[in-house]
Amino acid sequence: MKLLIRSLIFIVSFMFITSTAAVNNSSGWVNISYKELLDKKTIIRTGQTLESALSNPELKGAMQPFLDSYSYLLPYALDMLDGPEDINYQNLISDYPVGFSQPVWVAILRSGHILLQTDYKGHVRIFLPGLDAQKTYNDFYSLLRHPLKNIAQYRKPLDIKVYVYQNIYSQTQLQINKTAYSFRQSYFPPEKNKILLNMANLERFFRTGATLEGARLDHQKGLILFGKLSEPTTFAGNPETIADFAAAYRAVFWAGDNKAFISLDPHPDVSKAAVNFGGYLEDTHIGDVVLEADKRFKTITSGLDPNSAMDVRAYTRKFVPDFFTVSERDILSNQYTKNRGWIKTRFWFYPDNITIEADPQNTFARIINPQFTADAERSRDDFATLQEFERKKKQYLLPAIRSNIDHLNEHYQDYAKAYPELKELSQVGRLIGLCSWLKKVNPVWLDLDELLAVELPPFKTSREKTQLMAISFLREAVADNVQEATVKKNLRIIYVSSVLEQTIGEYFKNSVNYKDFISQSDSHTNSKDIDTQFRQKSPLRIKELVRTKADLENLLAYESKKYKPDLDEYMASQQKKIEQDKKQLQLIVEELNNKRNMVNTNEQIVSYNNLVNSYNKKQEEFNREVGEFNIQARSLKFPFIMEIGGGINLEPENFNIITVKQSPGLTELEQADKNIQSGWLNSESPQSKPTEKPFLSKSAIAKKQTNNKKTATIKASNPVLKKVETKPQMQINRNEKTWEVTILSGKNKISEKKYDIKNKELRIVNYGQNQQKANLKGTINDRGEIVFSYIR
Repeated sequence: MKLLIRSLIFIVSFMFITSTAAVNNSSGWVNISYKELLDKKTIIRTGQTLESALSNPELKGAMQPFLDSYSYLLPYALDMLDGPEDINYQNLISDYPVGFSQPVWVAILRSGHILLQTDYKGHVRIFLPGLDAQKTYNDFYSLLRHPLKNIAQYRKPLDIKVYVYQNIYSQTQLQINKTAYSFRQSYFPPEKNKILLNMANLERFFRTGATLEGARLDHQKGLILFGKLSEPTTFAGNPETIADFAAAYRAVFWAGDNKAFISLDPHPDVSKAAVNFGGYLEDTHIGDVVLEADKRFKTITSGLDPNSAMDVRAYTRKFVPDFFTVSERDILSNQYTKNRGWIKTRFWFYPDNITIEADPQNTFARIINPQFTADAERSRDDFATLQEFERKKKQYLLPAIRSNIDHLNEHYQDYAKAYPELKELSQVGRLIGLCSWLKKVNPVWLDLDELLAVELPPFKTSREKTQLMAISFLREAVADNVQEATVKKNLRIIYVSSVLEQTIGEYFKNSVNYKDFISQSDSHTNSKDIDTQFRQKSPLRIKELVRTKADLENLLAYESKKYKPDLDEYMASQQKKIEQDKKQLQLIVEELNNKRNMVNTNEQIVSYNNLVNSYNKKQEEFNREVGEFNIQARSLKFPFIMEIGGGINLEPENFNIITVKQSPGLTELEQADKNIQSGWLNSESPQSKPTEKPFLSKSAIAKKQTNNKKTATIKASNPVLKKVETKPQMQINRNEKTWEVTILSGKNKISEKKYDIKNKELRIVNYGQNQQKANLKGTINDRGEIVFSYIR
């Protein structure tokens, strides 16, 4: 019961209690405003601004990545309230640069949810979200023990101060209790009365390359994983390791409100899409898998590879013979002739059908179906209100897109053979699904947080992507019953996004073309002196001319005109052929007229009849040719598409975890546990030995070679290997009016803090390449609140 109560306390503290009454009425609490520091126009993953989201508690997950980091203000606030300590505290995270090898717990601290500082000389200061410092420390101990153990290798015992704070998103305000819980400790062992994970066995299990099939919870042995020996499992082309399992565990258990997902969302630069991750999946192999799988929607819908921009339809059809892009399906359904305007769509993978079966005792769990389900919806900005969007986002989806998505779901395994990231996505489903079951079961007797100490390999995921823009058109006569072979052969797809990097002068060539473009957009001033404006802007890149989505649409429409001459040439050739065929028919008519009065013998009659039949056949072909030409002249269009977003939902509660008394899958797993089934292994079995030569794809080998070059730097980033003497040094000067703290690296200033005691104002200035935050000032107002703002 005590463990259950502690677990509930942890949940409450982690969810950021927003009731301010208890906090403001408690002694020792101080309000800290970061309102003036906030860029309210920041676009969050929902596509709206941060300012518009602040009052909506349902969007706290989307706001968490932008607001948690303001915990960096807490130490400044303490300095203002009590004066600076003679201790050179530094953020522990500075030892773990993004993209380098680091333990799993690092990303949680980097987010700002937890702030941990040390001087590497036996002093530690921790800021935790909660209400009671001692209780909150105990709640977070299973995580904190890992960094504290690292710090203790410098000097022990550690003198530790723990402060609790609240981050009230709706008020853009931090609240800190300046009364610390202080204690001294030398060792940071696992929690008592918990079964430890056999990390060596788990690591060995993943190195076998077995496909994860399920798990068993055992009160003596802990967590036991089961797998089948098959083709080695990979993530981002690299062999699966325990690091992938640990990253999945962190995404499920430690994400807070920003639950696991990946999405491509609106970006301040309309020519790009922002890559947003939830669940700390960024800079991990499984994060890269979900990103690449999401990007692969671009191939499924447009036929272009999202990375190389090459037309890969023919390659795809080697694995999926009846694959068609949205444009191809649109043309085949004769829908492309309808003038619908610009239609934007978001594509998603959902885990609703990923099924985990568990027995009533929650001893065994079996992965039944690891496949994500694809879906699509119209973009939010196609509708006037959120209510209309929710009502019509599926209803207004193009039939061709619906068919495209249904085909992907029905033939997912075939697509996965063509594109490994889709196969790897199912492996991500296995890891996240199993961890979701563990979270639902909540085995408080098991030390799962030992996974937070696992070292993640060096890796860095993209933070933004250029929008994929394409033009597709059919260079062939289009009849009402256009054939699939015709579409496959004659549909052309032109990648347009590359023009964004061209200069305005290179692209438009002259002011006439430039005027033609800007005249279509309300975001550009139609200057009377277009020639001067064109000359001034010629060195700029096209992407700097594109300010709005309307500009982007106009650019694509303008680009499509370049291909009209090709079609005009084709139409002219078709017309020329018709004229030639018409002349041939006239020659046959003349020949028939000449022979009509000369038909006497049977041989002449046969010849004449053959000529008549030939005429009739050519006349029929000619009429069909003219008919198709007329249809084409009326209806030939330039369908173009721009994929603006989408993502993959990985939230634990959306996985289909069911309890069954008995099932074939569970029976097979239980038999495997008794070593009855061949081809199986588990993390406890003797046969669970690593393969002698782990599978590596060509891309993985290339990544490994690149990463090996970083090894020396990566190891140097480990705080255990760093010497305290290399750390920045601190100087403090005090007098009656001010105090000043300067941080130095050698003789060079890194930062300085200067406090005016009378005016209660702190000024923080950062220098050089170490400038992480802009220069700030903090002021204590008449109500005793601290207000931070930028130094202009």
